[in-house]
Amino acid sequence: MWFWSGREVRETEIADIPAYNKANGLMWTAFSAVFWAGAVLGLFQLDIAGIVVAVGTIVGIPLLFLTYKRIYSKYKR
Repeated sequence: MWFWSGREVRETEIADIPAYNKANGLMWTAFSAVFWAGAVLGLFQLDIAGIVVAVGTIVGIPLLFLTYKRIYSKYKR
């Protein structure tokens, strides 16, 4: 698994592939929580759901980038 930037990460670059993949999976799961929360809120308060999704996305995308850089640095050989 790698970040969406289009740069492929080769197996030889990563020291612990299962841990690297798990960390990536957790990162994406945490990011998707904003959208799940927005979906649930949308059932009751559509305007608040839109705000949650918008703010979560605006803040979340830079956090994804920073988190991935940390994950890559931690597991690279």
